[in-house]
Amino acid sequence: MQHLLILDYKTDAERKRIDYTIDKWGGKNNVSVSKPKGVVVLYEGDNLPEFLEDVYSRIESGATPPKIYSLEKNETQIKKKVRRLEFRTSRSVEIVENFLNYLFAKQSATFEFSDGKRKVYSARTRKGQVQIVVYIEGDAEVNFVISVEGYGEVVDFVAGRLDEEMKVFLGGV
Repeated sequence: MQHLLILDYKTDAERKRIDYTIDKWGGKNNVSVSKPKGVVVLYEGDNLPEFLEDVYSRIESGATPPKIYSLEKNETQIKKKVRRLEFRTSRSVEIVENFLNYLFAKQSATFEFSDGKRKVYSARTRKGQVQIVVYIEGDAEVNFVISVEGYGEVVDFVAGRLDEEMKVFLGGV
């Protein structure tokens, strides 16, 4: 069964990542993935024959005739994967925040925004993109949670790297 995917993107870099994924999946066995050439049009409504006649009248003679498919919307939802890493230390909030800033810089994570006790970062690797959410609270004893969210294997990959680094920082806790 064929599926038409409409993938919206905001930047040229994002489009290139989508193209890379299409190329990667196009080389797998039992899978055919291609990016149609030309213009892809979703037509919904009555008078399809009239619309097609108008389109055909504007295509040069000898051109490949348009491929026409009937579609039904597929509501497949891919659930976001979340890995929570929880830590506790007697070190100060300031020391923990400084180490996290260093660690995220090392992971090429960029700060997105902060709202109260929560800071949100995003990181990209060759395996994909994740969002990293950090919650820090406490005074004498600091509790903090690093939540890694995204799709696919990149979540476990980034969470594993962060977990290793945090354990070293906290002294093998």
